[in-house]
Amino acid sequence: METTADIVPGSVAIAKHLEAVSQHHRIGASDLFVVKLRDVEFQGGQYDAVGIYKFDAKEVFLESEVKGETIGMRLKRGLGQGKPTKACLVLFTPEDPTLLILDDQGTTEYWQNDFICHRPKRDHVNSTRSVLEMTKSFITEQLPADYEIGKADQIDLLNRSVTYFKEHTAFDREEFAQEVFQEESVIKSFERFGDAFQEQHDVHFEDSFTIAPQAVKRQARIFKSVIKLDKNFHIYIHGDRSRIEQGVDDRGRKFYRIYYDEEL
Repeated sequence: METTADIVPGSVAIAKHLEAVSQHHRIGASDLFVVKLRDVEFQGGQYDAVGIYKFDAKEVFLESEVKGETIGMRLKRGLGQGKPTKACLVLFTPEDPTLLILDDQGTTEYWQNDFICHRPKRDHVNSTRSVLEMTKSFITEQLPADYEIGKADQIDLLNRSVTYFKEHTAFDREEFAQEVFQEESVIKSFERFGDAFQEQHDVHFEDSFTIAPQAVKRQARIFKSVIKLDKNFHIYIHGDRSRIEQGVDDRGRKFYRIYYDEEL
């Protein structure tokens, strides 16, 4: 939709497109709002935008009306203070539009794949997110398949990965691999995995780019630093891998030995 287009026919076209791609029997009726916005602030600039908001549920509220000495009350259904179930903000940024997408039910692929048909924008924010996702997959899925590696070592690598992104303002693929993985055979495996990851997930990131702190903060939440032992203990590891040892005693019981300076 062009920013100069009339909002009414554009809204009708959007609604018809949504109706056409949401014919599944599990997709019920909803309320759709299309809003034209001006001077939306985004990454230091101000842009025209179109907001598309879909509400799947209504709330019940009580409406009162005073007539003379009589108070009438009735129950109604409508939209209250709840957030939209799905939304898309289209910012008309230079070159290509930028889309900000909300999907509270991420398993409903029709909203993102059929309705919006989006692809990740090639910028430093998505590059930061993609490299962190790729690194997590490599450490937790590929490395255990290629090498004998314990949970503590995996967590140490995850922590070092996040630390790199928090302490640097720019990403360099070769520097990152050397600082985090160190061993040449692991680095080569990481490089191969990264190339395959980009092709498989249809994403692209350069070998060097500016790191987006906001993306690091979001992705760091999924980097789990906990070892779960049976149903008895959880061990949280936040750094200094040398202070934790793993072994098996003479009775065949597995153990972790932890060293510390003081109890906080």
